[in-house]
Amino acid sequence: MSDRMPRFFDRALVMVLALGGLALAGAGAAEAVPILQADMPNATYTNYVNGGIVNGGSDGHATGQPTNGISVAGSSDGLGTPPLYSASTSNDYSIPRISVLAQADDGATAHAQSALNYFVAFSGNDGIIPVTIQASGTADSTGGEAFLQLEFQKVETGVDEVFKQIDITGGNALLSLNQTYMLAANTLYRVIMDAEGTSTGHGGAASATLDPFLSAPAGYSVLTSAGIGNASPVAATPIPAALPLFTSALGGLGLLGWRRKMAASHA
Repeated sequence: MSDRMPRFFDRALVMVLALGGLALAGAGAAEAVPILQADMPNATYTNYVNGGIVNGGSDGHATGQPTNGISVAGSSDGLGTPPLYSASTSNDYSIPRISVLAQADDGATAHAQSALNYFVAFSGNDGIIPVTIQASGTADSTGGEAFLQLEFQKVETGVDEVFKQIDITGGNALLSLNQTYMLAANTLYRVIMDAEGTSTGHGGAASATLDPFLSAPAGYSVLTSAGIGNASPVAATPIPAALPLFTSALGGLGLLGWRRKMAASHA
């Protein structure tokens, strides 16, 4: 049983979706200043969840459409009998923020990925301007792999202005960025966000969340792809605080299975 997409395939998929807007991106970059909201290419989205039993069946869902989140949960017999697994994504594109959470008992696996690729430009007088890029994120693993990646690229060159990555197996790590970069006004840039969590079949959980923010000087407007916001990030909070709630959800799945069995015995 394959409990997750191979990572190289994940990256390839994200980049193929990103390149889908290149024709529009190139056209937007070449137009007269100031750049307009109508010049902004559309965002692309990836949400994928999968869970299953080692050497047994699996269940998965995926979408390339914008979504608040998707999820999958199950057990060895579908009635809440351990091992249990659960995987989910949670997104707020108005910020934008993406989050994933995967948890599985020993003998089960779970994987969740949320990726967002969108475009940004700074509309105003031509020139090189100071732009502050902030980002807040956290990765946590108590029995699997947690992964975060943030890229900020100039579209016409494909060169990264920012590249931040966290990839841990066990423990937790914070991603924090607050730095000023000299960037070109009226030029398209691409933001690539990727968060993944994998519980590998030995019990435990993995989670990740990411939230960027860009600010330009007075006289300039920050334009983003339609449907994507640009809200100031909150300080990153280690994800383990959310795990008890997730564990409760799994416990509820077990209780549901117990009730079903009791009902069957009295039938």
